[in-house]
Amino acid sequence: MVKANIRDFRRYCVLHPQFKEAFARLEEIAKNFSEGTITENGIKYMCQSYLTSSPKERKLEAHRKYVDIQFVVEGAERMLCGRVSDFKSAEPYDEEKDVEFFEGELPDSLDVGAGEFAVFFPEDLHQPGCFSRDAPAPVKKVIVKLPV
Repeated sequence: MVKANIRDFRRYCVLHPQFKEAFARLEEIAKNFSEGTITENGIKYMCQSYLTSSPKERKLEAHRKYVDIQFVVEGAERMLCGRVSDFKSAEPYDEEKDVEFFEGELPDSLDVGAGEFAVFFPEDLHQPGCFSRDAPAPVKKVIVKLPV
């Protein structure tokens, strides 16, 4: 996993052949934020607005077909994380939705604020959308799904 500021995205372009394209488009989408999903060149951009919540209300998730880039446009949230191999599956993998849910408590966390992103690879278990200050707060976020 990676956490960084959007202005430093070029450092990470070597990690995936579509990172440069995805980050360039991500900046444009974030500037003109509108809820919904955009798909271009096999890359999905999911624009969401919501209130952060307690980790007890959020699921631990992992993906097999996509790398997640989670970019916070406004607000801040805590994203809990760990390695998939250290946890037990709670629900079978859903191939159509490319998601598997797990049980347990994740050992690590990233506080991601406006202008920052986190990248989760298939081996990275993550629990996004958690509040970072013990109370719900509004967040606008773009989740980018890049094919593995």
